[in-house]
Amino acid sequence: MDDDEPMPRCIQGGHLRLEGEHDGNSGFDPDEVTRLIGLEPSWKRRRGESLGADGRPLAAGSSWRIDVAQRDTTHTEALVRELLDIVEPYADGMAQARRALGLSAGIYISVIIYDQLSVPQVQFRVSTLRRLAALELWFWCEQDIHF
Repeated sequence: MDDDEPMPRCIQGGHLRLEGEHDGNSGFDPDEVTRLIGLEPSWKRRRGESLGADGRPLAAGSSWRIDVAQRDTTHTEALVRELLDIVEPYADGMAQARRALGLSAGIYISVIIYDQLSVPQVQFRVSTLRRLAALELWFWCEQDIHF
């Protein structure tokens, strides 16, 4: 970071994630999810894959994600709506993948707060809640406070 750049206040990023709904089906094929949905993920992992060349352990479960970029904002709903805009055209394929492979899906938002005056607004309009419900998505917001 440049000396002239202001310190970030509240960094948020996130993703829509499909994962095994129960412990017994966490080894699904992420390529099959891509085929059923018709959308390329930002990131995918297959159970048993190495998590890094530095000897980190193998992945405990498969995962399939669509990411949105991190940004300095207190408006959590904007990230959620951005993810919904990306995946809603693929709702039928996502439902098919979930049924066929026994997956759950949801939106995960990561928030890093650097300034106590910049606590995020984790509140949604009714229209956003309806969009989440129509896709049967869970929502999880994790906050990490640094002040």
